Amino acid sequence: MNYAKLWLGLCTVVCALATTEASWATPYVFQVEGDTVLKTDTYQTPTWDLVNLTYSYEDPVVLAIPNTNGGNPADFRIRNITATSFELTLAEPPSEDGPHVAMTISYLVVESGQWKLPDAQKIAAGFVDLTNVKYKGGGSFMTVGLPSGFTNPIVLAQLQGQANEQNNIPSQVSSPWITTTVRNVTGSSFELALEGSECTLSSVSIPERVGWVAIEGNVISQFIDSDNVSVAYETIDTGHVVTGWDNGGVTVGFNNAYAFTPLFVAKLQTRNEDDGGWVRYSSLGTGSVALRVDEDQCQDSERFHTGEQAGLFVFSQNFRVQDDDPDGDGWTSPNDNCPMVANPAQSDVNNNGVGDACDCGDGLVVTGEQCDDGAPQSGDGCSNSCTIEPGWSCGGSPSVCTPICGDGMIVGSEQCDDGATSGGDGCSNVCSIEAGWICSGEPSVCTTVCGDGIIVGAEQCDDGDTQGGDGCSNSCVVEPGWTCGGEPSVCFTTCGDGVIAGSEQCDDGGNTLGDGCSNICNIEPGWTCSGEPSVCTTVCGDGIIVAAEQCDDGNSLAGDGCSGSCSIESGWTCLGEPSVCTTTCGDGLIAGTEQCDDGAASSGDGCSASCAVEPGWSCVGEPSVCTPGCGDGIIAGSEACDDGNLAYSDGCSGICEVSIGWTCDGEPSECDTICGDGITVGDEECDDGNAQNGDGCSSSCEDEGSSSSTSSGTGGSSTSSGAGGAGAYASDLEDYDVSGRGCICNLHGSRSPHGWLLLTPLVLLLRRLRQGRRRATGASGS
Repeated sequence: MNYAKLWLGLCTVVCALATTEASWATPYVFQVEGDTVLKTDTYQTPTWDLVNLTYSYEDPVVLAIPNTNGGNPADFRIRNITATSFELTLAEPPSEDGPHVAMTISYLVVESGQWKLPDAQKIAAGFVDLTNVKYKGGGSFMTVGLPSGFTNPIVLAQLQGQANEQNNIPSQVSSPWITTTVRNVTGSSFELALEGSECTLSSVSIPERVGWVAIEGNVISQFIDSDNVSVAYETIDTGHVVTGWDNGGVTVGFNNAYAFTPLFVAKLQTRNEDDGGWVRYSSLGTGSVALRVDEDQCQDSERFHTGEQAGLFVFSQNFRVQDDDPDGDGWTSPNDNCPMVANPAQSDVNNNGVGDACDCGDGLVVTGEQCDDGAPQSGDGCSNSCTIEPGWSCGGSPSVCTPICGDGMIVGSEQCDDGATSGGDGCSNVCSIEAGWICSGEPSVCTTVCGDGIIVGAEQCDDGDTQGGDGCSNSCVVEPGWTCGGEPSVCFTTCGDGVIAGSEQCDDGGNTLGDGCSNICNIEPGWTCSGEPSVCTTVCGDGIIVAAEQCDDGNSLAGDGCSGSCSIESGWTCLGEPSVCTTTCGDGLIAGTEQCDDGAASSGDGCSASCAVEPGWSCVGEPSVCTPGCGDGIIAGSEACDDGNLAYSDGCSGICEVSIGWTCDGEPSECDTICGDGITVGDEECDDGNAQNGDGCSSSCEDEGSSSSTSSGTGGSSTSSGAGGAGAYASDLEDYDVSGRGCICNLHGSRSPHGWLLLTPLVLLLRRLRQGRRRATGASGS
């Protein structure tokens, strides 16, 4: 075929008809070509590569697949698609460094529309403008209709531009990182989205143009291209076998035996793993190719992936096809009034310039028609004049029309449309009213429904009712002092925030125990709390010991060991709750029923081991000083006797000492004189120092008789009465007055209370003097 002559003829016809049939100004010519290109190393040359096409296209779709050269995740970016060329480069996600090594790959370019290959195999290509992003944990797809005639197609999709790109690729990483993803491919439609993987976690703000190509799967055939070259080809549906980069991928065998390395493109048909991904290849040979699912490393470094399904389009060599009579009715596109449906008679009954076979409602989109869904009525997206109705997007032939969610118009199955495609605002990204909202108007205004048990929008909680005071208010705001979680919300008080709420008895701003307000905001035993934040004080007198209380005996009285401020009083020991307080005998403090406390816990010192004053003692002071009680008839302490009185002349003195010449025994003490000790005391008439009778003083110290003698001499005269010479003894003592206890005592008053005590040494001395005098008198008389 001479293509130069063909194009010259086509241009001549088009120019001739342009003035009369403007609707035929756009020719319908099927064009497709496949070739290889060397993508340069962008580390060394960080540029885009220009690829020139062999034909001049109206609106071509461009596809390419990267191989596994270079260890970093990477995929192709395409831009500046014109009638005769496009640019491509490799881009890396934000987890990488940006540039990438070189690789030789193949590409495929298809004129948009629905066509037939030279072997009559149906092929279709088209575009979708998308803001939908599917990403790890969320996102959404858009359904895209396919023209009729497919049974089990494969769909290859690729970004055709970079409307949202913020960085300078390939020198820098791509941001936002997006590829494409396809799923749920059927004979009539497929679902399509931008793939954000783990990097881009929301919809994009500017629609991205995505090109797609559909062809029947598992076809093995061949055709003669426009250069009269025989081209063998096949399409392969791999099934769910393509695993991840770290899994090592899978080898897919070809059905044809190719003499040379074939031209090859492929894309994923499923999205089974939430991480997302895209397909790359290695080891492309004459009989097979190895495929791997690649992933970004934005959230983790792993690149394992479960089995995905891939669609392959394999050609034996480079080729190109151009067909100006794609319906094969003998009328070339510029002259065919129904270029996509065989209409050799070119019948046009209504004379509208469009062949009857292509009129509106036949399911074929032809020149002048924006859509054709095979139905003549309006209201389904494609009007009865085959124009796309407001609020709809139509594609394919017959056209499949879907509401345009996000344009502010409610059409078709849309429940709402708030002019945006983001979810979470009441109207979802597929224009359905989200749970917990109510929407009305165009554009839709959505408000939350407080009390339905669903937390949405600005609602902080929703417990399924509109009552306040239970933690979630009637405007679905968490009330002070509460924490709410779940749907419907379950609210519980927040102990430790200083706000008393719900069943809380107190809240002191903390959640520690032992300060009066417990960690569950109950008032602890022994405390009273008030205010917000709660101030807690101990309750002295309730029998419970808390905080700084040393004791609590169940009352607020002092003097019982535990004071009115619950401190242990001096001299006491308190134990238990309620406190039982006992005095501490031996601490030197008199407390409670103690009569004394001398600082010791022993008895016999006047204050007993139980702090009682022992008989015969008197105790005063703290610590107690105890002294015997002389005159009480009880011998205590250092007392030698105690005859029950304080008299000095009865043998037991006023300080409880045994007087000279006496012996005392018993309690009260009974004292007797000691006859024969030479001391005349008590009722003794005499005491000559022995217990013999017949010497004038009997053994019972009685006078045995009375005698009187007078002697005279140079020294004077002496008169003695009785053997003892008492008169002389008495006269000898006449001159000795001794003062004692305020009285003048002498031996004539021998029963004076203190005379004997004070004069005993003197009496003994004078007795010796008297005896000496008597001996001298006797001697002189003889």
